Amino acid sequence: MGVSKQAAQKRFVPRPSDADADAMFTGAFSRFTPKARGVVNQAQRLATTAGHGAVGTEHVLIALLGDEDSLGVQAIVAQGAGLGEVRAAAGAALPAPGTGEDGHPAFTAQAKKVRDLTVRTALRLGHNYIGTEHILLALLEEPDGAGGRALREAGVAHDRAEEWITAQLAELVRRREAGA
Repeated sequence: MGVSKQAAQKRFVPRPSDADADAMFTGAFSRFTPKARGVVNQAQRLATTAGHGAVGTEHVLIALLGDEDSLGVQAIVAQGAGLGEVRAAAGAALPAPGTGEDGHPAFTAQAKKVRDLTVRTALRLGHNYIGTEHILLALLEEPDGAGGRALREAGVAHDRAEEWITAQLAELVRRREAGA
């Protein structure tokens, strides 16, 4: 009994979701801070645990909110948004629990765009690293994702977040230079 080309490919060729996950650990992902890497990894774990077939921007936002000491979360709080409110809105956007595929779930088109915008945001700001603040700004910039929508509905604005983040980083650099 023969095996069709499609069956062989399905069994032996890496799935796109595996390729996405592997690509995250090379190239730009090497510039992610440990906290930013943790956000991406936690978003994947959240999707996998819930049986979701893909990682959406809502997973990314929920993972981001997991570290309240991060600059990204502090920027949300600085705008007066309640973390519980944002977390509830992101949770409401999650798909129903399912029986997703084994392994690393693929990123939705919106989550891939957030990933790309994260890198572009860091480059635009002249940063040689990618942190939680860049993930936050990318979520706010992506117009179609549930994560950004939850943030905007809670009153978090991209321009104000970027302004606050830039001021905080400038103060950090000033303090380091004064102490050096």
